[in-house]
Amino acid sequence: MLSARIAIDEVRLHTESLLDSIGITRIVVVDDEYAEVTVENLIGLCSDLDSASVAQLPHMKDIRFDGDRDIWAMQLRELWQGLDEGERSEVVMQVHRLHAVGAADSSDIGPSNTVAGSVAAPATVASATDSALERASPREDRRAADALEGLLSGLSKCAYVPLSLSEWRKRSSEFLEGDDADSTLFLFDRDFRNEQQSHNEGFELVRAIQHGYCGLITHTVSIDEEYQAWLNLAQEHMLEKDRFVVIAKQRLTGAPPGDYSFLRMVRLAALSRRCAAIKTAAWEIFEKSVEGAKVAMEGLSVIDFDQIVLASPRREGVWEPDTLFRVFAILMRHEARERLYGNDAEMRSRIAEARRVSAVPLGAEVAFGAEPPGREAVNIQRHEMYESGSFLNQYCLPLELGDIFEGANGRWYLLLAQPCDLMVRPNGRRSYDDRCGRTATLIELIVGESTSDAKPRLVEVPFYDEETGRSAFVDFAKAHQIQLSVLDLCALNQEGEAAIDVDGPCASVVVEPWKRRHDDLRKLYRAALKRYETLAAKHLPNDFKNLGLPVACTTARFRAMVDGTVIRYGLHRRGRLNQPRSGALLTAFSQYQSRAAFEHDLDDHGSLAAGIGASEGDTELREDAGLPAE
Repeated sequence: MLSARIAIDEVRLHTESLLDSIGITRIVVVDDEYAEVTVENLIGLCSDLDSASVAQLPHMKDIRFDGDRDIWAMQLRELWQGLDEGERSEVVMQVHRLHAVGAADSSDIGPSNTVAGSVAAPATVASATDSALERASPREDRRAADALEGLLSGLSKCAYVPLSLSEWRKRSSEFLEGDDADSTLFLFDRDFRNEQQSHNEGFELVRAIQHGYCGLITHTVSIDEEYQAWLNLAQEHMLEKDRFVVIAKQRLTGAPPGDYSFLRMVRLAALSRRCAAIKTAAWEIFEKSVEGAKVAMEGLSVIDFDQIVLASPRREGVWEPDTLFRVFAILMRHEARERLYGNDAEMRSRIAEARRVSAVPLGAEVAFGAEPPGREAVNIQRHEMYESGSFLNQYCLPLELGDIFEGANGRWYLLLAQPCDLMVRPNGRRSYDDRCGRTATLIELIVGESTSDAKPRLVEVPFYDEETGRSAFVDFAKAHQIQLSVLDLCALNQEGEAAIDVDGPCASVVVEPWKRRHDDLRKLYRAALKRYETLAAKHLPNDFKNLGLPVACTTARFRAMVDGTVIRYGLHRRGRLNQPRSGALLTAFSQYQSRAAFEHDLDDHGSLAAGIGASEGDTELREDAGLPAE
């Protein structure tokens, strides 16, 4: 009990530090748990209970709940008159407990009423009508209210004001107006049916908040649904989403450290409007910068435009619109930086204000811990680091460093080669590659499994998994040299497949240099197909017939298959790791290939026996020999 008391005191200490750093001096909580319980409320509660169950309560044993309602209601009123305040509270709590037991036993109530976490099914969160909304168990509502009061009441620098809905309606102007409104945190329950109001009454309270910070607490949303519920509910109830945050009641009723989890949401409530103000100020800079870049683009003479946008791409086989947008991005960046760093005092002040709230005191930050990365954070990070295979293939974008491939064998590969060596010139060819014989390196990519192996051959590729953001790893020891004439095929059809129809047309979206590349490859593979057909006419085994086709790779099996006039290699492009991450991998691979080799230790046997001094190669040799790795 003492340790629990110490833990609560520690939470409250961090709570006070957090609220003080934000500037919150008053917390107003509106919840029907604070409504005065009358005998009429009690009669209503008893009406919903099984008569045999309620009759077992100590104070109720003389009342016949299985008889006429008017009669037992009159008896209950008489009993109520003879009870003191403490006894009345005890009776109400006992009836609430019976409701909680009934909710837990009922198959109709579902997960929103369980002790483990008062959450609604995802369909309820997204529903526009909330037709499936269930009432939380009285016990859970009471637990949440008690946890909130234990966390926030009695702080030295912050007033705590608990109100019922009826009290709020009488006193709301006291809190919504005046100097303290801006430093007030409003916390509203969503459901006020205990005060005979709507289960969505909380949204009407949120609508009235013009100043301060606001959170809507509800059992209908689980922790991992808060963000999406916030968007859906704001739209459904026509509220500005930046005026409040949705907080799952599970953060108050769940297992420790639920209090810290709740406080993180308080911080977000304080940040919400500040973040909205920053986005507004940033968008004003964006719009002005776009206009400035447009003026600069229009100022280019026809001579400059021809040189920059039309002539320069021809030298490297680059698509002209890519260069056009590169120029616009340069101009846009110049305009934006001038405005951002030059004279935008409003942005500076808004950032400083948000930073004050975001940078909570160190002790509190450590105690709060970290939420798992949000889905949007993973998405944006992946947008920066990766190109999707569907995008690359739909527009037949040229082959580049970092392209990711999947083989028919289920293995994954990443392309590592100097970008200039992959570039196709305006004539459709690479430098010093008149016979289409150049190769590039494919590194095996470990996908879908984690590894704690710290060997230098394994290098992390972060945020690889689209759903979770988990990393993949490249294995430098598993490098394969592949013919670029095979990989190029993945950039010449909209399926991203290493396949070519020797009699088929080139896709219309292919850029001009690569159309010429397609012509060269079609000649190469048409000649190969003739050799294949000549060998096939002699009824030779498949392995001999395939000698007529270009070999993709000698160390990885990308077997060529012929289907009429189509040649396939069982390889698909699935995405791309962008620069500078892919460039960093190329550098790391070069360093791995150039690592020093030392003479063997003269006491090698002893060091192996002792489990020290064994190199990566030693371990692999032992594994190859069937010996246990040290």
